[in-house]
Formats: sequence, structure tokens, C-alpha cells
Amino acid sequence: MTVMTSEMIHPIGREIETHFGEGRAWTGQPGLTATVWETPAYQLLWSDGGSEADLWRLWRTRKGHRNWVVVLLAATGFAGRVRVIGPQEVRPVREFPAESVLRLVTACRDRAPREAAAFLAREFDRLEEAAAPGVRVKDLLTPHFVQERLRRPENRKRLADAAARAEFSGGLAWHSLFESFGYRVERLPQRGYLLRHEDAPVAVVHPHPSPSLFSRLTGNGELPEGLALADCAHHGARWAILAAENRYRLFRRQPSVGSATGQYIEMDAGELERRDRFYLGLLSPESLQEGGWLTGWIQQAKDFGEQLRKGLEERLIKDTLPRIARGLG
Repeated sequence: MTVMTSEMIHPIGREIETHFGEGRAWTGQPGLTATVWETPAYQLLWSDGGSEADLWRLWRTRKGHRNWVVVLLAATGFAGRVRVIGPQEVRPVREFPAESVLRLVTACRDRAPREAAAFLAREFDRLEEAAAPGVRVKDLLTPHFVQERLRRPENRKRLADAAARAEFSGGLAWHSLFESFGYRVERLPQRGYLLRHEDAPVAVVHPHPSPSLFSRLTGNGELPEGLALADCAHHGARWAILAAENRYRLFRRQPSVGSATGQYIEMDAGELERRDRFYLGLLSPESLQEGGWLTGWIQQAKDFGEQLRKGLEERLIKDTLPRIARGLG
């Protein structure tokens, strides 16, 4: 094996090199060259040419019978993005911003292999489901609404004006963030905190050491979101928030349809690009108070989805099905 010099590496490969040092060159067939970096947690392979199948064949040939965790990265046609394969072979190829991928693989490089594989699988899934960098929605709004409707000038300005009060910085603690919005933060006697605005209860916040605990059962076999929503009901708040590091998962206590625990908006303030920091305004009192922006937007998204469903249903009944019937006839 030869050492891969920086002159031989794609810009993204050089960025990996700044985090992991010099890699080693692996050569496969037909003429594929990849660079590998080994950590206690996984092997990281990078190539700016060749197909994903070529990368898998190269790695399998080299690894032999050793049970290594692997993440394969390949160049795309777009600057600053990479194709990602792994850490499980069964996952399809996905394309993510290179900066986000490097941040994740760097964060878990010293973990145990099994722990690192679980972390990367979970975080890659979250990146795939993101409606925008740092923003993930599950049924409370739709990705289209987040990407299109909230970016409209009138909505963006309202959110940006509210988010400007947050004085955002990457290390901002959750309670400082909400205090800068104008909430009064009260510690609850049993667990968590209550956010008040103008003396009205708005949201219950349950802080956690890590976002990985958001979906993990407690020692008593209870779901964290269930506990937060129960405290909302007890204290008269409309929203529940799970907070960890820079991540906030927001639930509505009484959605119009469906289960409250299965619908949320999640924002990672550390991942938000500068142009997208206006999304933090969704956590402001103007957004979450009774009759606030978010309640109206949730209803708009629901109405739009219903109109879309009816339109598709009408086209199916009036246009598509008759054509299929005529074709069969």
C-alpha cells in the first residue's frame, strides 16, 4: 500500500485528511483507487471515481473475514456533497452535505464499533429525513411546507425577526435560548421546566444529556415524549419540547388528528445554516402562544394536504380509471 498525498486527493478528500491525517491508497478493479482511514470505530473509504458497487467490492476484498464497520464516501456532481454508503450494507446510497457527514464521522471516531454504527445509522437517517439542513418534520408540518411556504417573504420575515432575539451561538444553552426569546423559565417540582409568556403557560421543556435519549425508554419503561406531554396536560401548556445539546424536538399536546407522540418538528441549532436560522423563530412565543403562527401553519399544511388528496382522487376517478377501463376493454 502507498501513502496518498494531498495533491492526489479530491477537495473533499483533503477535508477528510484535515480531520484524520494521511490515508492509505487501496487499488481495486477496474483501476479504482480509494483512500482509507482507520479509526477504533470504523474504516472510512473515500473515492472520487467508480461506482458504489466497485467500492463495496474493493472493501470486501481488502477486509477479508474481519468484522469491521465501514462508511464509504464517493464524490457527486455537486460541490460540497457526497454519496454515502453504510454503515449497513442494506441501506441504499444516499447523498448528503459533506460538512454534515464529516461532523458525524468525526464525532464518533473514538467510540466502540457497535456504538458508532448505531450512531451513524441513526444520524444518517435523520439527515435523509431533513426538510432543510437542521430541520426535520414528522407529520406536524410537511417538508414541502417547511421548504416552500415558510420561506415565503412574509413568513420568513416574521420568523427571522423573532429568531434575531435569540442571539444564536453554537454553545447557547437551552434555557438561555428560551429566556432570550422572552420566556420566563420555571423549574417544575417533579421534573422539567415550564415556559411562561405574559404569565400564560406555553410549553414544558424536558432537557436530556443527549439527543439519542429522545426515543429511548426511561428506566421505568416510559417514553420521554409521553412524560413531557403528560406534564403539559398537568400544567396547562400546549407544547412539549425535548432539549439536548443544540437540538429541540417540539410536540403539540392536542393535535387535531393522530397521536401527539408521533408528530413533531425537530431543529438542530448547530446544524442550521446561516440563511436558515430564521427557523428558530418557530420556538418563539409569537409562534407557540395560543393562536400563534405555528398553530395556523399546521392547519394550513393540513388543509393543503387534504386539497391535494381530493384533487388526486378526482383525477383518478374521472380520468385515470376510465382510461384503464377502456384499455382493458
